[in-house]
Amino acid sequence: MKACVKGCGHEHDPRKCTGHVDGEDGSLRPCRKAPIKGATVCRSHGGAAPQVKAKAEVVRREEAAGRALTRWAKYADLTGEVNPVDALLDEFRRTSAVVAYLDGATSAEDEVWEDKAGRLQLDPRIDWWQAERDRLTKLVQTMHSIGISERQTRVLEAQASQLVTVIRGVLDGLNLTAEQRALVPGVLRAQLAAIASAPAPGEPA
Repeated sequence: MKACVKGCGHEHDPRKCTGHVDGEDGSLRPCRKAPIKGATVCRSHGGAAPQVKAKAEVVRREEAAGRALTRWAKYADLTGEVNPVDALLDEFRRTSAVVAYLDGATSAEDEVWEDKAGRLQLDPRIDWWQAERDRLTKLVQTMHSIGISERQTRVLEAQASQLVTVIRGVLDGLNLTAEQRALVPGVLRAQLAAIASAPAPGEPA
């Protein structure tokens, strides 16, 4: 229970609407209706107003993203205070970029390669590629469930693909060994994470 800021003299249940109704004695009493999801008032006390519904929708999405972010935290390496929606978008960009790189870096003829000792090795990027694809699929499902549109998802995927095209061109010119190529996805993810967490120009570090 919490005290009423309007001074009605009654404590309000935080799970109920913050509005008031007239008591039998003419005094104000706390409304006992449930608020609309994402807001603090019921439909009778302003919850049906367009601006209240719009704000409630934002709150619902951020709460849903916050729950999703908690599930993804062990993968995303996120620290500090972040907007949950932005954090999911950042993780989607990183994962899209890694998948796009591995899509072009793995092929049937490269699945088995010979190390310096002459031993045949299964390209570790194959398992990595599948794990990142699974992660990307789950991220897309999560984003759609909290209202991030398919169009936004396609735009982000296209941006990631363009970035990877540039990165792949640079790496192709370096003539890396198979062992070195196998390290690229991890380095790529780490660098993208560093970029995402860096302050914007003009912001304090």
